[in-house]
Amino acid sequence: RAEANRKAQAATILAARVAEDELSKLPLKQQFELLANEYPLKKSQWMAWEIFSRMSMHKELPNISILLKSICNHKSTDTSWNKDGGRWIPALSKWLKERRWMDKPYG
Repeated sequence: RAEANRKAQAATILAARVAEDELSKLPLKQQFELLANEYPLKKSQWMAWEIFSRMSMHKELPNISILLKSICNHKSTDTSWNKDGGRWIPALSKWLKERRWMDKPYG
């Protein structure tokens, strides 16, 4: 768990240091890893990668910085994500498939 927290912190620091346009120049797998490390629920990672890569190939995803900002916003302000120990956080695969980055945080 501590290792996962360190990876998440490293990804957040990297995302903050790299300019937004530089994030989009990273290889697709690295972009996904940044996203997955920032996302609070660590399940269905393989399915999330499949959806992320497919959506990227079809140009259905916004810039990676928009996705990262949305996740940070949801983590800090969405009451449904913060109650019951994060029980109501959707898996990353579902979050991507349902285009939840477009949702406004609840609460």
